[in-house]
Amino acid sequence: LIFAPWPALRAALFVFSQAIMKISGVNRSATVAWGASSEHASLLAAGTVAGAISDNFDSSAHLEVFKLDMASQTGELSLLGSVSSSERFHRLAWGTKGMENGSLPYGMLAGGMVDGSIKIYSPAALIAGEGADPLVASIDRHQGAVRGLEFNPSVANLLASGAGESDVFITDLSNPGSPSVYSPGAKSSGPPSDISSVAWNRKVQHILASTSHSGLSVVWDLKLKKPVISFQDPNNKTQRNSVITWNPEAATEVLVASADDRSPVLQIWDLRNATMPVRELHGHTKGILAASWCPHDSNLLLSSGNDSRTICWDVSTGDMVCELPSTTRPTFDVQWSPRLPAILSASSFDGIVSVYSLQDASSVPTPASVEGFLPQQSNLARPVRAPKWLKRPCGASFGFGGQLSIFNEAAGVSVTTVDVVSDAAVVDRSQQLEQALEQGSEGLGGFCAAKAAGTTSARDATEWRLMQVLCSSEQRRLLLGFLGLAEEPPPEMAPPSAPATPSAMGTPGAADDDPAALFSQLAVATEEQEAAAAARPPPPAAPPADDATTLSRAMLGGNLEAAVACCLRAGRMADALVLAASGGPELWTATRDQYLESSSTPFMQTLSAIVHQDFAKFVNESDLASWKETLGLVNTYSSAEELGLLCNQLGERLEAERGDSAAATLCYMCAANIAKVTALWQSHHSAADGGATAALLDLIEKLVVFQEAAQSKQGYALVADKVVQFAELLASQGCLHPAMKYLLQLPLDDPTGPAAVLMDRLYHRDPSLLTGPPPTPFEHVHVQVSQSVHAAAALAYEQQQQQQYAQQQQQQQQQQQQHQQQPVQQGIGAGASRQKRGRQDDSSGGDARDDGGDDDGGDDDGGEARGGDAAMEGGEASGGSVATTGEDEASGGSMATTGDDGGDGGDGGAAAAPKRKKKKSPASRKRGNGSGDQRLVRHRAAADDSGA
Repeated sequence: LIFAPWPALRAALFVFSQAIMKISGVNRSATVAWGASSEHASLLAAGTVAGAISDNFDSSAHLEVFKLDMASQTGELSLLGSVSSSERFHRLAWGTKGMENGSLPYGMLAGGMVDGSIKIYSPAALIAGEGADPLVASIDRHQGAVRGLEFNPSVANLLASGAGESDVFITDLSNPGSPSVYSPGAKSSGPPSDISSVAWNRKVQHILASTSHSGLSVVWDLKLKKPVISFQDPNNKTQRNSVITWNPEAATEVLVASADDRSPVLQIWDLRNATMPVRELHGHTKGILAASWCPHDSNLLLSSGNDSRTICWDVSTGDMVCELPSTTRPTFDVQWSPRLPAILSASSFDGIVSVYSLQDASSVPTPASVEGFLPQQSNLARPVRAPKWLKRPCGASFGFGGQLSIFNEAAGVSVTTVDVVSDAAVVDRSQQLEQALEQGSEGLGGFCAAKAAGTTSARDATEWRLMQVLCSSEQRRLLLGFLGLAEEPPPEMAPPSAPATPSAMGTPGAADDDPAALFSQLAVATEEQEAAAAARPPPPAAPPADDATTLSRAMLGGNLEAAVACCLRAGRMADALVLAASGGPELWTATRDQYLESSSTPFMQTLSAIVHQDFAKFVNESDLASWKETLGLVNTYSSAEELGLLCNQLGERLEAERGDSAAATLCYMCAANIAKVTALWQSHHSAADGGATAALLDLIEKLVVFQEAAQSKQGYALVADKVVQFAELLASQGCLHPAMKYLLQLPLDDPTGPAAVLMDRLYHRDPSLLTGPPPTPFEHVHVQVSQSVHAAAALAYEQQQQQQYAQQQQQQQQQQQQHQQQPVQQGIGAGASRQKRGRQDDSSGGDARDDGGDDDGGDDDGGEARGGDAAMEGGEASGGSVATTGEDEASGGSMATTGDDGGDGGDGGAAAAPKRKKKKSPASRKRGNGSGDQRLVRHRAAADDSGA
């Protein structure tokens, strides 16, 4: 489930922890305030700060409004408006008062002035600059400079201020032109002090905190109109506080910053136990001038001090997350933007107001030619977590199997998973098909009838009606009706007409006695009789006398063949057939065939096909315009084995000669040719209207029903990709069992194909779908450790060994220089000066005696393996020869080598202090020396292998 985009989070965390981007700035020595509303979040007010002077000694004061354009290419804050001020500013605060009714579209700006006054400005009038005075009101209640100033974030008309003489006032700006001022309560006992900061509680709107230069912090309750608690550091009662600010999420946690250079600390107090701070943040080396708690992430805190450092802290751990680029002079004001996550401002005595982003600001390119606007790398601590503004407060993600997982802040860390059907039509059609399959032929017939009635395509309706016929047990009889060739009942016989009356016939006695009329009626009757006679077929002509004689004699003589031939010559087919029936099978067959060949009419062709049962010839020669009659004929008279072949033959002719794919499809359906039908359906439905999903459903429905009618499952393999798509579509709607059912109809020829992958996903989604796990469609790959890892390890080991050898070489050279000044005692001195693996042991080397070698070492003759080791390491490191006297060579007390021997110098004697040993003969010393040489060679070879 992808609740949060991890690559984006990882990238954001990397940028957050690796670089702080300066995205804008302006040359001003000013205290600032960000726009308080969402629509004015990019506005920044700047008031000339008190206590700073520019390089040209300009003592004027201004209040300006800038706009931060995130798409700007200049890297500067664009100035929207400016107004001069008689006094300079200690604090600026931007509130939303007046925005609710439109009287002040941009809210209001409050400035804490040096002279103790509070100026209320209209940012809208300041930006308009049309001559209107932006000054709304001036409040003169404080006796000293106003250093604490903040609007209530919940009650827009309340403004808290703090100044000298421990004065804290609340100003009600419900009527900005005539504000009312009152005190939150009685002052605390003790000497008065300057209030340095005030802050409204972010959770409880009537709670206010203030701190002073005396180190005392007070929490006021406006409802009770009195201070509810006061606290200060018990270990440093002279601490000078500069900032107080509330935790934006915890109502009882408050931060106090110390401006004392002796204890530059940020203290977090929990007012539930205000005896000691619960946490202290140490990192500044001089007093802290400003601090701001991030409103978007309570774990992030900004602080700046007299040490010219601006640090971003992780409050939960006390670690420094990052640091803004250092300035020449201290930064006296830092503020998070209340509406723009990751955006902050910093004002320094360098005369620059800078805007930074703790996120990737690559979308706001800054020109490389502008000094001070290049990306700055920060001093980093190890990143602990991503900022909270990257966290989704709520979210939902669709998962496999039609599941939707939902989370929100109200539910904590719990995740709710629900089954969601995003396309109800797919589920309904799938369920209808499953129900029809469960009901058998009757259910399939009703399903086909409903589909035929519900479609708007004539071709689809015809195919569904044919499938309804094919699903029936009387499909041959019903097929004639489908083709419109069903036998009609004979017409009813008309009753015989009444005999003509004498009057109608003009017989005597008629009512009309006119002779002329009588003769006229007789003439008409005569004409009618002649016309009727002409309409009747002429009577069969009698055979000529000769043929009649021949026919009679042949019949009398029993020569039926001659009699039949005589009848055929005379055109008497009926007589010939009657005579042939009495003349045996051969005569009958010959006479019948001659009769059938006597005419080429369609009827005679049909009759011939029926008589001879040669339907293949009939289908091949039939008129394609009468394909329905041809199909009906083979359906009625052909055998079950021949029917499929004949229908295929007719379909191929229709498809090839006439290009009639619709008629060919019906023939292939009658032949139960699933391959051809599926191919034609696939081409037809791929171009069908209604979208890909509708076309897929139409194809699968037809395929499933047709396979049930044909009692074959081979069609699934022909459209395996479509079946997999359909199964995946069902799975996406939560229909896991039907999806698995369709997948099981497919041959798993490819164990890593889409069908196998989908089956594996379905099984792991619901193992009850199968009795056992399906074959794994993924290849198991054994990942071996790269050879480069071994190579890197070997290189590191070699470098370490080389360093050790270099140290040993230096030590040995120093020891050799020291011992060369001492008298050599049979080679002992030189041998004793060498140490085992770079270890110094002057006492052992000085006291060592060459007794000609011993079994357990301690001599210089190389007879001990440990001595050989020491010689190898020392000699290899030095790469030079160790000169010894001729006496040493002769006695074997030291292995003297030269540059010709490979550049290895050293002795075979052990560096450790030897025990007292018996003297041995020169022969034994010689053997010991040789043994030491052999060990040296072997160890050198091993060392070379190790180095390689």
